[in-house]
Amino acid sequence: MSETIATVEEYETKYNKHLTEAEKEQVKLLLIDASSLLKVEASNRGFNLDFIIARDEDKKNVAKMVVLASVKRVMIKLDERGAFEQVSESALGYSFSGTYVNPGEDIYFLNNELKRLGLTRKAQGFFIDLWQ
Repeated sequence: MSETIATVEEYETKYNKHLTEAEKEQVKLLLIDASSLLKVEASNRGFNLDFIIARDEDKKNVAKMVVLASVKRVMIKLDERGAFEQVSESALGYSFSGTYVNPGEDIYFLNNELKRLGLTRKAQGFFIDLWQ
């Protein structure tokens, strides 16, 4: 089994949340998945994340932040209104609509998170200005 970038204890500390045993087990599995997914994403872009985080403590902390944030997006629990990104209500017509933040409970990384790790490539090639 691959080593995780972050731990359950770090998750609890960062988000100031006390987890039940069932939640701890779920977070542990999600951290394994998110760590593996981030390593594969880096590999697909031509980077060795294990090498990067072994060399640079700051990059290791950023990778940890990215993994914890991706797991947090999955762990958003439904309150009485639900985990909605956008909500619309009406009164007398009895209408309600909403868009869930993460309806499939999928692990994903935001573009700016990958940029922070330096995993986005600059465009390569040349540019010809046709209007000169």
